[in-house]
Amino acid sequence: MTAVVWLNGEFIPEDRAVISVFDRGFLLGDGVFETMRSCNGRPFLLDRHIDRLFRSAAQFDIHLPETPHQLSDAVQETLNRNGAPDAYIRITVSRGVHTGDLGFDIGSTPTRLIHTRPLKPISEDVYRTGVTLCAIASGVSEFSMTRRFKTLSYMECLAARWEAKKKGAFDALFLDENRSILETATGNVFGVLEGRVVTAPIKHAILPGVMREWVIQTCRNLEIPVEERSWTRQELGDSREVFLTNSVIGIGPVSGVDSLKIPLSDSQSVTFHLMQLLEKAMWGETPQ
Repeated sequence: MTAVVWLNGEFIPEDRAVISVFDRGFLLGDGVFETMRSCNGRPFLLDRHIDRLFRSAAQFDIHLPETPHQLSDAVQETLNRNGAPDAYIRITVSRGVHTGDLGFDIGSTPTRLIHTRPLKPISEDVYRTGVTLCAIASGVSEFSMTRRFKTLSYMECLAARWEAKKKGAFDALFLDENRSILETATGNVFGVLEGRVVTAPIKHAILPGVMREWVIQTCRNLEIPVEERSWTRQELGDSREVFLTNSVIGIGPVSGVDSLKIPLSDSQSVTFHLMQLLEKAMWGETPQ
């Protein structure tokens, strides 16, 4: 059965869905996007993803014709029509057709696309034995306009991820000019130091991940101290636990960065406890 996508307000078989060759998303990377997953037919933390999408679009003066509620309904209906309850979901928005004007106020209607696909099983090794990261210097200033938003200008992250893969690592870990920990190419990263959960602050030009927000809020609910601050490569080595987060993997323990080995999580660890709570939340056993 041909999959269905939602394109500019209509449900269309994906093999008939087309956009203009002059779309600014294609020509200029001018747009924003969100990715998420569903469990048992329910997009996890959908409202938070929709909220971030609208905030990203507003930052770059992209004005979506739908309301957040209408777009949420479109996501759910696209998922329902494709019949894959456990799925990868992406919403892509571009500024629309390029008129030749390199400004933002071009008068075009934004292109909006929602597509889903069955979620490929994530290897149990990601959660059981952890993943390794490859440290890479980030060339992006903390004053960057784009790094705090999920934009279609994704080349730096793709290049970093490819470099990490060539070195046998799961993902790239970005460091700033002071060699402080920032984030990975595809998510956020946390350390556990002396019972405190530490992660880089948003002001360091990192993405305010939806799963990052879930972890921080859950830790606060559990009265686990959380610090959003600069943390160093030295502190990374001193961490009792390190884990990464993104909306598809959820929470994944980190077992090493380059040659540095990091202790694996056990049943008493903060990481393991958060993973258990997330699993219950994702599959509807506890409120989001």
